Amino acid sequence: MSISSIITNGSAYPYVPDGDVFHKLHPDQLLTEVVKLMVDNNYQMLPVCENDTCIGVVCLDDLIAFLFHGQNYHELLFHKLNFDLRSTILTLMSLHQKSSLSS
Repeated sequence: MSISSIITNGSAYPYVPDGDVFHKLHPDQLLTEVVKLMVDNNYQMLPVCENDTCIGVVCLDDLIAFLFHGQNYHELLFHKLNFDLRSTILTLMSLHQKSSLSS
């Protein structure tokens, strides 16, 4: 599993937008809200900002992969939709590390 999304512990993340960015995400936003915003506006990647500092980026493909990850994804889907963005990205990063170690 390879991911492009990342979030820091609050330190600045060097993000250079590809074109105009009209939306910035907050790490406390719910996954459902973020996915809807990205799909409705055809965004593939958006910055995650806290206290006017970019602390990471999130990719729509990673969010979709997170939602459908695991053998019993259909049982956990509702639960995952209520994750905040920070928890989602940290979980993705942890899953990526585990899969990298087992490879």
